[in-house]
Amino acid sequence: MTSILVITLMNNLVKRGVLLFFGLFPATFSLVGQPTAVIYNENFNSGIGGWTIGGYNASWSYGIPTLPNIVANGTPCLATGDAGIAQAEPFTACLPVPGPSTNGNYYNCCERSFVESPSINLTGVTSPLLSLDINLYCEQTFDGAKVQLSINGGLSWQDIGTYNSGTFQVFPSTINCREQNWYNKNNVNYLSGTSGGCGTVSYTFGGDKNGWSGGCAQAASGACSSPDVHGTNGWVTATHCIVEAANKPNVKIRVVFGAGSQVFSDGIAIDNVKISDVFPIVNFTSSQLPSCGPEIAFTNNSDCAASWNWNFGHPGFPDNTSTSSDPIHLFPAPGIYSIALTAVDYCGGTSLITKLITVTEGLAPRIDSVKATSSGLCNSATDSILIYLAPLFQGTPPFSVYYNYNGNNSTLNGLTGNPLLISGLQPGSYSSIQIDDANGCETNFSGSVTISFNNDSLELITSNDTTILAGGSAQLMASTNIASSFSWTPIEGLDNPSAATTIASPENTTTYTIIATDINGCTAISEFWFILMM
Repeated sequence: MTSILVITLMNNLVKRGVLLFFGLFPATFSLVGQPTAVIYNENFNSGIGGWTIGGYNASWSYGIPTLPNIVANGTPCLATGDAGIAQAEPFTACLPVPGPSTNGNYYNCCERSFVESPSINLTGVTSPLLSLDINLYCEQTFDGAKVQLSINGGLSWQDIGTYNSGTFQVFPSTINCREQNWYNKNNVNYLSGTSGGCGTVSYTFGGDKNGWSGGCAQAASGACSSPDVHGTNGWVTATHCIVEAANKPNVKIRVVFGAGSQVFSDGIAIDNVKISDVFPIVNFTSSQLPSCGPEIAFTNNSDCAASWNWNFGHPGFPDNTSTSSDPIHLFPAPGIYSIALTAVDYCGGTSLITKLITVTEGLAPRIDSVKATSSGLCNSATDSILIYLAPLFQGTPPFSVYYNYNGNNSTLNGLTGNPLLISGLQPGSYSSIQIDDANGCETNFSGSVTISFNNDSLELITSNDTTILAGGSAQLMASTNIASSFSWTPIEGLDNPSAATTIASPENTTTYTIIATDINGCTAISEFWFILMM
């Protein structure tokens, strides 16, 4: 089967140079990669790129780090402490504690510092994703960093992301396809507050204490005694959606760092800061199930979507939409349907795919027609109903048949054949006819069948009683006003007991009875005396 594919990306990818292809694809095709447009990219290889350093007691510098634990990635970056420029050790201004302070240049005591991007125009960007490379090694729990966002050019700031667990997260980590390596601690002390010998510090970042921390384990004396497993252990790429920045013309990003006054280490380095407009790849396959109705199973093959919305292409009927990932859908009837799947990215981007699928009949039996076997009943006679099944949709016998007769429900089980025969029925209305086959598949007949009572006023006329001599014979005659068949009893002495006129030669005085049955099934009875004279 070949399906028509239409992909609509609700953004401005085309004007940003992302080319979309339209055409015919097999129903099981797959798409690879993310439709992404890089809006902002700063790798600091040619300078600081308009970024600024600020805050209280900032130790940030630009260059290639020579710190003991933050190993350079081969290109310049922004780092706390030593980024290739020798700095004075901080311990003279802080509490003297033992520790590895004889080599390397560390971040400053009571530091509340940041590096801040220039203004970035995200007008027209509907699904922004921030990514940056980080390398972290600092006192666990106490010192650390986080990222903040401004959508008004730096007038106010808000934290980007949270970390909800009370325990450390070890890198690498992934929350979803858009949030990777983002924070590993929910309570980094010196991202706010003035404890730890920093009571004179009034500078604050605002927000909460979620951030990156670790790499340096604190000894009882307060020294950084040994490495722990909570730092990044080298360079990692951290990513997070910045939904609040969508379509904003004056966006800024800043990485903030906070430290106490006793334990010092390398801190944090950042590189390769990017903002991209990202969208999910949306795709699905479908297959018809071997079920009673026209039922289709859909498999969602979308990549990097937070939510989905299906439209099954039959507006006006119930259950035309679904938000399930892999829905199973019962269609109202066989046919060709246009199926639309919309996927929404974690960062807010929306992608749409539309395919035409063919839905065929299910396995349930289908009723072609229901008929009574005669046009009416007279007196106490009974009739039958025949239920004809469609030749290609006869279901699986045996069948159970349910029907309503003059307001009363009845059931017959174990029926087979085509047509299905329901016999011994009285005059009246038969409706709500339903068939269930051996697999539990059911079908319903929307109409009704009426077996009428036929009072057609049949009249039977016979000859008079007759007297004959022994050994003689005489003619018996009968006629009706409606075409009928005849039956004389007893048959002894009659030359033709099923004819309207017959010759009787009885050996004794006899009473003959004649029954006339007309074409409507109605009957009339008469008696005829035949007296024999000796």
